[in-house]
Amino acid sequence: MSSPFYPKRSFINIAVKNDGRGIAENCQVKSRLLSKTNGCQWLSYEEKGLTWSDITAKTTIVAKGDKGIFHLVFSQQLLADHQWDKISSLECGIAKEKVHVITWVGTKKALEEPEYRDHDGLCQGQYIVHIDVFSEDGYRVYKHFVIVVGDNWHDLGVQMTDCQCMGKPSLFRKFLTLFSRNRQ
Repeated sequence: MSSPFYPKRSFINIAVKNDGRGIAENCQVKSRLLSKTNGCQWLSYEEKGLTWSDITAKTTIVAKGDKGIFHLVFSQQLLADHQWDKISSLECGIAKEKVHVITWVGTKKALEEPEYRDHDGLCQGQYIVHIDVFSEDGYRVYKHFVIVVGDNWHDLGVQMTDCQCMGKPSLFRKFLTLFSRNRQ
């Protein structure tokens, strides 16, 4: 008889606060990799849609201080045998050996089936990603995040920095604000 499988996950979640008087409807989060540690073969440069804390692609954030929380990145302590068999083993530029990824960006498919999402994976190193949060009405906010992945599943960190790549969203910044991180 096999024992039940209970993976442990560590999340870095980002909160988005609505400081405006209007509702921010159908907010989405897009992530784009800007740079990664030399020698890293994981995490593709394609734009990725991240999920909100309820694993949906869109959420509505009501007015005056309401928050939406999205999954920026997560790592997983345990993988089932059938998952390990499907995850590629690639050379890590820092570890100087082939490794299996245990950390992923918070896409819906990576959260549901990480073993099929090698291109959403992060090996040991540093990654800079551009995050863009926008509503269907055009309200938006964006920041850069420096994600640092260590050699252990729980060795995960992030730092938020300003983004100058799209100009200053002065009107929009008053409406939606990326204001903190929440680690679970």
